[in-house]
Amino acid sequence: MTPPDVNRDYNLMNANVVTPEEIRRANVALRDGRIASVEEGPLPGRSAEEIDLGGKFLLPGIIDPHVHLRDMGESEKEDFTTGTACAAVGGVTTVMQMPNGIPDVLTPEDFLERKALIENRTYADIALYAWACDQNRKELHHFQELGAIGYKIFTAVTGAFKEDFANYITVDIDKLFLLFEEIAGFDGQIGIHAESNPILELFTERCKETMKPDIDAWRLSRPNFAEDLAVFDALTLSTATGARLHICHVIGAEAVQLIRNAKKKNAKITSEVAPCNLLLCDKDLHAVGSWGKFSPPVKTAADRDALREGFLDGTIDTMGTDHAPQINELKNNENIWIAPPGGPGLEIFLPSMLNEVSQGRLTLPTLVARLCEAPARIFRLYPKKGTIRTGADADLVVVDMERTVLVDPVKGKSKGNYTAFANRTFVGAPVMTFLRGELIARDGDVVVPPGSGRFAQPSLD
Repeated sequence: MTPPDVNRDYNLMNANVVTPEEIRRANVALRDGRIASVEEGPLPGRSAEEIDLGGKFLLPGIIDPHVHLRDMGESEKEDFTTGTACAAVGGVTTVMQMPNGIPDVLTPEDFLERKALIENRTYADIALYAWACDQNRKELHHFQELGAIGYKIFTAVTGAFKEDFANYITVDIDKLFLLFEEIAGFDGQIGIHAESNPILELFTERCKETMKPDIDAWRLSRPNFAEDLAVFDALTLSTATGARLHICHVIGAEAVQLIRNAKKKNAKITSEVAPCNLLLCDKDLHAVGSWGKFSPPVKTAADRDALREGFLDGTIDTMGTDHAPQINELKNNENIWIAPPGGPGLEIFLPSMLNEVSQGRLTLPTLVARLCEAPARIFRLYPKKGTIRTGADADLVVVDMERTVLVDPVKGKSKGNYTAFANRTFVGAPVMTFLRGELIARDGDVVVPPGSGRFAQPSLD
């Protein structure tokens, strides 16, 4: 592996350039880390290394607004280097790191400590969330000055067995209102894990007493209406305070409808879905057991279909993998209450969605609208990222819709070498990934040392 040549220029010839509006044949010039020109004919300017894409599709780099790359106190599960390697080979050029971990990002010092890990260790750009709770409410504006991409509010514990997690969740509606009001005051972006913690506690106790400790017990311990209650509260408070609200990993049909109705009156509401909830339902998980334990859980076929409809019509704006690897030996447990939730997702994120295109359930322009432009706009990275236009960062992914991907987690880049999608075949694959004009991954492998990635922060203009 040779050191990256950051000064190299490329001409990407004969590309099928995908935008949210269309697919058109064009040539694209990459100069000094940016897109210099998109032309149907010859490219102007100085000479450059030419790559003939032969009609392969050229997309903006995928943006994942929801990852847990671990590192520091949990680096045995994943770290910034292995996590962004997954991103790079998967065509993901920017990720947004959630604030829970060891340590949690509760203070500006925590934020700066985590930010320092990015330099020289990453393949993709990383944006950082701060945790928002009653204890640090009056200090949250400091994170805005440091470049936080958003402020994560948890209204429930996630089931990840972190002893002090419950100390920083927000259950009381008055405290939740004060957080929304505070963040709205400096126009920050809220991201919320929306479930009712008292309902989860009640139903978890019931399921432990009355059911076998299997994947169905986990699903039923977190009922849909626990999400509905918390989503309704968040939507109402966004409207009352004017806060920008992003609802993370929506799982249920009722929540989709609540969001759909609220967005008709409030343009500051956005939401995301995780690939597992868009592609799987409860019956798919019986064969994979604890490998399919996510928080919040995968639900019924009716919920999955409602999520698909919402994703297509724009009720659900974007998608986040919730990439959260666990230690394999702990994850693989017949007792679902012992197995931690979460799993790797970055490497197969784009292939899984390209397969939806190949199956006729999604189009490439809609994919670009949801996975590239929408997260860039929501989190104020646009037009620097999320688009193929002159002046934008040359964050790009080349896609071969004839290439197939057999999901083999043991061969993946993540430290968590398992997945609920093991042995599935996806049609469509990323074959080249560029970050600011640098070719960082090709045909499933990173081709440069770590260090290409930078800290990504929103524009406050």
